Amino acid sequence: MTIELTGDHEYAHLHDTKSEFLSARDWALMATAIKYDVSRTAGRKASVDDLSALFFSLADAVGADLFIEAGAKDGSSATYARAHLGVDRAVAFEANPYTYRRFASRHAPGSGVEYLNLALTEQPGRVRFNVLRNADGRPRADGQASLLKRQDQLGHGFVEVEVEGTSLDAFFASHPYQSAALWVDVEGAAQQVLSGGRATLTKTSIVMIEVEDRQRWGDEHWLRKDTMSYLYDHGLIPVARDFQSRYQHNVVLIRHDLQNVDRVQWLLTRFASRESVGTRPSLLERSLKALGSRLENVVRR
Repeated sequence: MTIELTGDHEYAHLHDTKSEFLSARDWALMATAIKYDVSRTAGRKASVDDLSALFFSLADAVGADLFIEAGAKDGSSATYARAHLGVDRAVAFEANPYTYRRFASRHAPGSGVEYLNLALTEQPGRVRFNVLRNADGRPRADGQASLLKRQDQLGHGFVEVEVEGTSLDAFFASHPYQSAALWVDVEGAAQQVLSGGRATLTKTSIVMIEVEDRQRWGDEHWLRKDTMSYLYDHGLIPVARDFQSRYQHNVVLIRHDLQNVDRVQWLLTRFASRESVGTRPSLLERSLKALGSRLENVVRR
């Protein structure tokens, strides 16, 4: 057993190294694919919906009083958190100016959500933001933009815009809160967002973050293992995942000292055991059921 220091926290794992712990956890979470038919769109979508529901349930269970949505698009996650979790503050960051203009009217003053046209990065200041183009060359207003450039889209080109940037730590430095819930969907830019939130992460109880297994955003793109390692170093451990697509998915992490909270354990147990609406019986299961029905009919005769 080794004792590992994580931020201001000290805790023990029955593993020789951090990488062994994360590898074992990765395989365990991968096994939850048994709940879904991941070869079908409906199964993958069901996994995403289930994980989102788990995230909000856990955020409620741990008593989050601040909700942060990074890469907000329409700000729907922050809107839900403000309405149903009872958080004191919900802030949604959307850096793409075209996306921001499309959805800003939904978040008028008094709506309860601070919907901001700001990029989250390592430090405050103006940054270049890369917006993907539509087939006709116009900038996309659907959230498809990043601080990085997606390498398989270089041929289509980008609309490069300068936007105001801030960091998580700078933005929330003067805001008193006890427990943050963090939703991150930033198109490959997890390194830039998380590196600017070291202090914020020490007060973050739960995270849902999109990760990738293929490096599609260039050399600065953190893959899943990089992101999990960084969050682990800040006291957060992965507890659930979805199966959004082949090389991209979302992971929910909670602060290590919350994993034994009774309500948290029950929510995770229910998530792992519940049959999903996206579950599709295998051919063998359907064949055995059909055979059983036929045998039952024979007996009745």
